[in-house]
Amino acid sequence: MGLIADAVPASELDERTETVVEAILERAPTAISFMKELVNAGVEGEYDDSLERELNAGAALLQTEEYAEAISDFFDR
Repeated sequence: MGLIADAVPASELDERTETVVEAILERAPTAISFMKELVNAGVEGEYDDSLERELNAGAALLQTEEYAEAISDFFDR
């Protein structure tokens, strides 16, 4: 199901967590903000409401400068 991305010994957990957090923080802040809101709302919300929120968030993100930069960076490679 893809629920677990990594399994590490307890002694390596803090280091691995820090690595994951740093990778997330390097991403687009607006997208991260939307993701946090969607995850938090999805915990308590109805399925159909969650789908609508995701659709609206996706549409909003397509209008951001961050998205335009990401697309430009992708094609510049």
